[in-house]
Amino acid sequence: MTPKQFFTRLQTDLKALVWEGTANKIFGTSVWVVPEIPIRQLSEWSAPSCFILDQGFVNDGEHPGIGTQNFGITFFVENVQQNMGEGGILSANRVANTSAGAGSLDIEEELIMYFIEKLSLTTKIMIVEKSKPKLQIVANNNPLLLNRWTFRTLLGYY
Repeated sequence: MTPKQFFTRLQTDLKALVWEGTANKIFGTSVWVVPEIPIRQLSEWSAPSCFILDQGFVNDGEHPGIGTQNFGITFFVENVQQNMGEGGILSANRVANTSAGAGSLDIEEELIMYFIEKLSLTTKIMIVEKSKPKLQIVANNNPLLLNRWTFRTLLGYY
């Protein structure tokens, strides 16, 4: 699988990801493959939004055409209904049949299950988690939060 095929399939899967036990999509069409987080366009994001970041490809010295693709998954949560910031983590004021008001931990729980149950996009591609840093507050303590994970997988050029 090439990097283009990989990122396209991952984006398609995350757009189709639904809350467990429902048909409600978590991100819907708000999943983008980007070189970096478009923070200047913050006001245009719907919450929650998901960004897939290409973090580089490292060739395998012994096997031409094969390498390790590093990538990141970052999702944005906005929940300004709770002034101490708890709503952005635990959720508050959830809107029925949508993802509005979902907290970071709600979305993280669904993503963890996605990656545990579906470690591969095909029978040949395995995804391995590398790290998960702490939440990042985007602006003051509204709260607007970014949650980031980094992963790696083996891909080929052809």
